[in-house]
Amino acid sequence: MTNINLSQPKYRQIGEQLQQQICAGRYHIGVLLPTEKQLCETYQISRHTAREALRYVEQLGLVEKRQGSGTRVISNELPEKASQHVNSVEDLLSFGNNTRFEIIQAKYLPLTSDIANQLNQAMPGVYLHITGLRWSSDSQQPLCYSTLYLRVDKPSDKQNIAKDQAIYALIEAVKPEHIGSIEQHISATSLDNDMAHILDCRTGLPALQISRRYQHQNEQAIILIATSFYPQQRFVHSSVLYPSKD
Repeated sequence: MTNINLSQPKYRQIGEQLQQQICAGRYHIGVLLPTEKQLCETYQISRHTAREALRYVEQLGLVEKRQGSGTRVISNELPEKASQHVNSVEDLLSFGNNTRFEIIQAKYLPLTSDIANQLNQAMPGVYLHITGLRWSSDSQQPLCYSTLYLRVDKPSDKQNIAKDQAIYALIEAVKPEHIGSIEQHISATSLDNDMAHILDCRTGLPALQISRRYQHQNEQAIILIATSFYPQQRFVHSSVLYPSKD
C-alpha cells in the first residue's frame, strides 16, 4: 500500500509512488521504469508532468536516465544523507567530530608559486597536503571527497606522516579560539571519472563543492584551506538567518 501526500503537486505524487515501488522491489535494480509516454497513459498526465516525476526519482539517487536508453533503476534504497546545520564556527567544526575522515594521501609541500596561486595567498612555509574521504558513522558510501592544505611550523619526520594520529593531531589543533573567520564558497559542479570512482558513483553526477578558508584570529595567516565534493543526495547544508538589529 502506497502512502502519497495528495497535497503535493501531481509530479511529486507520481514520483513518490515510483520511489515507493522501487524501494518495495517492484522495480529491481537494472530494470527500466515506464517511459514518459507510458506514464502519461497510466496516470492521464501531461508529458511535462511525467518528465518531472522521473526527474524527481532521479534526484533521489534511485535511477539513472540516459539519452536513448530510458530510465534505469540503480538502487532500491534511498542514499544516506548527511545534514549540517551551521550557525557558528563551533557548529562547523563539530561536523568533523561527528564523522570519520579516512586519509588517502598526506605529504608535505613547500610553498611553490603554483600552490600559492591555488591557495590565493603567498605566506611562506611548509604545507601538509591531505586528501581523503569523510564517512558518517553508519554510511556504506563516503559522504564526500576532501583535499586540505594545512600550514605547519615544523614538519614531522617521514615515518610519522604515515600515522593517522599524527595528522589528526595537526588538524585537531585548529580550534574555535584560534579562528578569526571562515570564508566559505559553495558552488555546483559535476564529478569527473577519477572523483566518481573514488566516491562510488557515476561520472558526471551533479555535486556540491564547498571551499573554506580558515584564518587565524590574531594573525593575517591562513590556518587551513579545505575543499570538499559532495555527490547529490548525500549532503544537506542549512543555516538559520536572523534579522539585523539596530
